[in-house]
Amino acid sequence: MFKNFIFLLLCPAFIFGLNKYLIELDFNLTEKALSGKEIITFTNTYNFPIKSLYFNLYQNGFQENSTLWKESSFLSRYKEKFKEDVYSYTEISNILFEKNKLEYKFVSPDDGNLEDKTLMEVVLPRTIFPEEEVELEIYFKTKLHKFYFRSGYDGDNLFLMQWYPKLCVFEGGKWKAHQFHSFTEFYGEFSDFEINFKVPFEWEIVSTGKIFEEKVEKEKKVKIVAENVHDIAIVLSKELKKIKKSITITQDNPIEINIFIPSEYTNKVPRIMEILNKAFNFYNDWVGPYLYSNFSLVFPPWHTSQGEGGMEYPQLILCGIRHFEGTRNLVLEYVIAHEFAHQYFYGLIGSDEVEEPWLDEGFTTFISSTFLEKYYGDIKIDMPLILKLNSIKNFYINPFIFINLNYYRDEGIGQFLLEGFQHPDYLNYRIYAYNKPAMSLKTLEKYAGEEQMKQFLQDYFSNYSFLHPHTEDLIKLIEKNFGIGWAQNFYNLANKPQLIDYSAEIISENKFVLKRKGEFYVPLQVKVIFADGTKETLNWDGYKNFQIFTFQNKKLKKVIVDPERKILLDIDPLNNISNYKKEKNNFFFFLFSKIILLLEGMLCWF
Repeated sequence: MFKNFIFLLLCPAFIFGLNKYLIELDFNLTEKALSGKEIITFTNTYNFPIKSLYFNLYQNGFQENSTLWKESSFLSRYKEKFKEDVYSYTEISNILFEKNKLEYKFVSPDDGNLEDKTLMEVVLPRTIFPEEEVELEIYFKTKLHKFYFRSGYDGDNLFLMQWYPKLCVFEGGKWKAHQFHSFTEFYGEFSDFEINFKVPFEWEIVSTGKIFEEKVEKEKKVKIVAENVHDIAIVLSKELKKIKKSITITQDNPIEINIFIPSEYTNKVPRIMEILNKAFNFYNDWVGPYLYSNFSLVFPPWHTSQGEGGMEYPQLILCGIRHFEGTRNLVLEYVIAHEFAHQYFYGLIGSDEVEEPWLDEGFTTFISSTFLEKYYGDIKIDMPLILKLNSIKNFYINPFIFINLNYYRDEGIGQFLLEGFQHPDYLNYRIYAYNKPAMSLKTLEKYAGEEQMKQFLQDYFSNYSFLHPHTEDLIKLIEKNFGIGWAQNFYNLANKPQLIDYSAEIISENKFVLKRKGEFYVPLQVKVIFADGTKETLNWDGYKNFQIFTFQNKKLKKVIVDPERKILLDIDPLNNISNYKKEKNNFFFFLFSKIILLLEGMLCWF
């Protein structure tokens, strides 16, 4: 409790959000739609006059001519599957400012698609000056589609995700205003929300924020209050069972846990709570305290989502029930750990998921993979039959490597600092937003040590909670914690397409060469084994592209660069070892090593 109190004193932004939303809703449960009156209180806390406001209407992305639909070829399968209610929309009926009706228009700055309606510009009749507070009233209707892409409805289940006109973020004298794209998620300003509505009494609700319910005849009057969050998600269901639990990390500070789950899976709740207890404690130790008082997990029914995988929202995550089944080890543990980690990297540290997705996905992948590594150890891999016949019955792999296997498909054509919608395909997005940043951070940890890595993450958390850090802020923090060399390495990774590869090659009986590809400079060890059985460890600064080493009176047997495997960014670990006279290799083990390095897409649903 004391740790949380001190943090709050140092973080005045926690007291209230920059914007305030008051939304009155009227549900049409038959039509699967809602009508709303949204009053936004916007304060110009910036040193710039503002003449327009920009809003995202994400549900308009689920229309056939939208940019999202055009970029996501897989969405067309839902048209074949559902036949009806494939599309959704948010339409605006009126916007009022100081009792005057305002005009609005849809804009498409990213691709010029005139039929895309996911970004709305509202031109104001006058300028909003710094420190001025204004109110805007927006009257809207949102119609939900059948459930897919982690939102919509199915039977008596409603998943309200990105369902309201959402004000964009103003930074550096301009609006960070983008359309809704296939490979991008969301970016919003920290705000306070109050949502009011009525539903039939038998409907259960979980959401971002705290829920207050009052029974009124056959209905219940619902008020949701969420403070200092940058989005609000609501799930309503007559089918899911709501189970309340709590977790206490610090004395006198219990966190309310709501698990929304199909009744046939309630026997999984102890396993879920075990994972959550470990995750809350781990992230509290490595990053910082969870600064809200509630958290919810939602497991959509199978007939709703077909077990669709995880997704994060402030104080709430979705998790596919398929992760309860099958033989794939620790998938449920990883999904929960990954999506909960987003409560820090995106939820509390509010980086830009659209323009700099590596700041949330990379850090989340790093910390959740490390969580799995610490609590669960190596993952057992089922052997192909050909390897079993060759007496290799069991194979175990480090979970950090397993989760980030896609990294080994890096072709050196991308960098971290790339807007999500600029990635040419989903694999490229996965590598440069998730896997390569995670492997970079793990390489940093292996060099600096676990305690220094924890201190760095805690500094990041304490400096940027409830703020919007960018890549340049992170690089400055890396320089402060680890020095100019590591800052330069991460600058290069963020800005320059490149492959990182260290290799060793024996070129004669007493001479070998070390090579480096890519602009990633770290000192490393080289283990040299001589023909007479003696060994020697050399230190190489790793700065030159190549360096030749010669021994006058000794014959070489084997050279191993980076023998402790600190540089996880090394794209081809197999060329780290060179034998003067090639030792007899087990063909099947060699084949399996290649298979492991080239495995792809094993965890692409997170």
